[in-house]
Amino acid sequence: PTPESEMLRSLVGSEMCIRDSPSTLKSKLSNHQLNLFNNKIILTGGFNGDEGKATNQVWEGLVTFQPELCINWTPLPSMLESRYGHVSVVLEDTLYCLGGYDGEKYLESVESFNYSTNKWQRCPDLYCTLEGAKGVFNPQSGEFYIIGGNRDGEESSKVSLFTPSSGMVDIEGYMGHVWHEARSEHVAVLL
Repeated sequence: PTPESEMLRSLVGSEMCIRDSPSTLKSKLSNHQLNLFNNKIILTGGFNGDEGKATNQVWEGLVTFQPELCINWTPLPSMLESRYGHVSVVLEDTLYCLGGYDGEKYLESVESFNYSTNKWQRCPDLYCTLEGAKGVFNPQSGEFYIIGGNRDGEESSKVSLFTPSSGMVDIEGYMGHVWHEARSEHVAVLL
């Protein structure tokens, strides 16, 4: 197991306190994304229930165990676009955020955050809008799969492979399986 998977495993089912930095993370967020990078939790976007709109905020959470499990949140530079219901993945030292909904329209945009430069940049758009899909990263192959979701406003049964160089490419089935029913807002786990 990787250090990130061990950290995530320790978070499940634990009593947890959340300590805020001077910039507080107190909003009621939903439909955000979480990724692990360098033993830190990265939270991107989401629907801000307090303000009733999508957010472009990005937070980094450092997990400590002093004396109980705590997450100390600090802000990172904001995304270029507000989004929720998006898909995100860390590939090498870059975080990618794909698609989502900005409160008015479904998005086909992709943006990336490079941890070395601490900056966001726009990437080529997806071939369709994407919202409510789930992503699964396979650490053994380094591949990132996008499953289902609303694509161009319709629930989809497609499975796609995302790479920074090729974007999102549909594939026939995943590991020999073909999805027969469309799905969105589901759960996807790589075992």
